[in-house]
Amino acid sequence: DALKGVSRTETDAGFYTITAAQVRSAIALPSDRNFKVTLNVRDGELTISKATITVNTESASQAYDGSPLTAAGSIAGLVGGETATVRATGSQTEVGESDNYMADAIYVAAIDDYTGKTTILGVSRDTMLDVDIFSADGKYMNTEKTQLSYAYSYGNDQVPGGKNVNTSLTRLFFGMPLNNYFAIDMASLEELNDAVGGVTLTSKMTFVSKETGQTVNKGDTVTLTGEDVITYVRSRDVNVLESNNTRMDRQQQYIMAFLQSIVPAAKKDLSTVTKLYGVVRKNADSTLDLPKVTYLSTAALTKLKSASEIEYIRLNGKIKAGEHAEMYLDDKDTFETMLKVFYTPLG
Repeated sequence: DALKGVSRTETDAGFYTITAAQVRSAIALPSDRNFKVTLNVRDGELTISKATITVNTESASQAYDGSPLTAAGSIAGLVGGETATVRATGSQTEVGESDNYMADAIYVAAIDDYTGKTTILGVSRDTMLDVDIFSADGKYMNTEKTQLSYAYSYGNDQVPGGKNVNTSLTRLFFGMPLNNYFAIDMASLEELNDAVGGVTLTSKMTFVSKETGQTVNKGDTVTLTGEDVITYVRSRDVNVLESNNTRMDRQQQYIMAFLQSIVPAAKKDLSTVTKLYGVVRKNADSTLDLPKVTYLSTAALTKLKSASEIEYIRLNGKIKAGEHAEMYLDDKDTFETMLKVFYTPLG
């Protein structure tokens, strides 16, 4: 009974130090002179672990009125009288349907405006890194290590999803700034694909065409049009831990085929790029305006002989099963890849 309780006043999750002085003050020494008491007291730590909360966003529908569709949301697991709000918003304005947004395909394009060298770097949506978390009204809350895909969904009016993804990627690249971003939804990808008359490739998967109703087998030559392009670049088996890797194989193949179809035309007539930009710009979240797009396109197209000169690289890591698939990158490999893509050796 000589040791009383040692406590702190904090209630938030975290680590709190208990000093030796606090422990000594909590010890009631015996008054009997027959005892010799020696205290060996060191600083300690109290831990309040984080509570688990669950955020659910519901399905929703509305009659067409030209305004973005929103959905109700709920939070379960709050304790101690704490409150929070959740708001699910989207860019679905046309008749049809869409899923609540996370980033499914993340690619970094590096263009040397002097040599025209162009590199496309794929970063898995499952990559675990620091992501800024914002409240529904745009207030910064904290930074957590989570899947990169969530960075886009935490975007808001003050910090758009594309910018939040850029922030996380800058951290991944050891503070190297990424100057611009261009984010489009899958519906815009369909429009972009159809604007070039579809993209022809050798299928890496078997699927049923939503356009023709016919089965496209793995190994078949197919021209992707309409919703088939979304099926091809987005489909994956969520029960397979590494399924995003095979999806990225198809995404890279599609990007290569798309560029091979437009680079020859764009080299002859730069207005090709201008027209494609106009197709997707209204629904894009981007810092790239038309002058920037024109400048970068000119820098690459005037130096590249063909689309085959574009280099494709992917950051690879170890995938572990967590709440979802989690990819952990090796810092040394990431740093070496960053040097290869963004820097030129001296001498």
